[in-house]
Amino acid sequence: MKLLISSLILLCLVCFVSSITLEQIIFSYLETGETFKYEETICSDNTYEIVTSGGEKLFIFEKTADRYYFVNNKTEIKNTLMCFYENYENRTLEGQFERLEEAKEGTKGFFDSRGEQEETCKQYTGIDRLPCEDQTTCLVACRTVYICGTYAFGIGYDFIDLIIAYKSNTEKLDKYENEYEELFDDAIEEKTLSSLEEIKDQLSEISKTSKNIELSDLTILYSFCPEISYKTSDLTSAKSIVLDIEETIAPLYEIDDTVNTIYSETNTRKADYEIPKGEINILMLNGQIINVAYFEE
Repeated sequence: MKLLISSLILLCLVCFVSSITLEQIIFSYLETGETFKYEETICSDNTYEIVTSGGEKLFIFEKTADRYYFVNNKTEIKNTLMCFYENYENRTLEGQFERLEEAKEGTKGFFDSRGEQEETCKQYTGIDRLPCEDQTTCLVACRTVYICGTYAFGIGYDFIDLIIAYKSNTEKLDKYENEYEELFDDAIEEKTLSSLEEIKDQLSEISKTSKNIELSDLTILYSFCPEISYKTSDLTSAKSIVLDIEETIAPLYEIDDTVNTIYSETNTRKADYEIPKGEINILMLNGQIINVAYFEE
């Protein structure tokens, strides 16, 4: 087998470079067992191919005519990623955080479903008219309603403790209902991951508290208070939106790490594969074609 490498051959074989596909170039830089995909993006009239393997972005190639060059400049890597995120994946902070308006409406739908059932239970236990701060005061309130006093007499302070827990949970919902609009509005303005975490935490607490009320033994065990059924589907939808926003914008906050990964992979990986007979091997350095080797029998 004869190997011809020279500047003259480089010039003579330029017309054959197009026979090397992007897939072949990428494959030559992969490790054993790695798979890949690439996505095209056009930014500032330049065409780029972003290569991903195992969910991690590895390289960016710029396509010029029928050739591909590694993008090896951190600023250009970052600008290309931002262009791809914003124009091809709709990963913009403004657009994503606007979706919180829909989540806020879903949360409102949940609170609108509180209805009269909670008030009915308060009336049955007497805590709608008298204070209920501890066992003593709650017992006094309970005794103002004949049926409640009867239950308390038969069951004892265990029944009163259920009333205390019920009151505490409904007051928590009151607090969350008073806070949720401001919480969402602040997040829309701030556009931070921490603000999304606050919303998620509060939605989880609202869900937990409402479930405690629905499953209170005042209803489940003693059938004393009417069944309460909140519109938790709206709450679930709201939380799903927040989670999706968080997942969508995460790459924007991680972009510097991604840039460093691409830069590192571009500069440390070496081409390593056998060239089939009769084909061209392109030798590249820092994104530039520096030599061409043509193998023939």
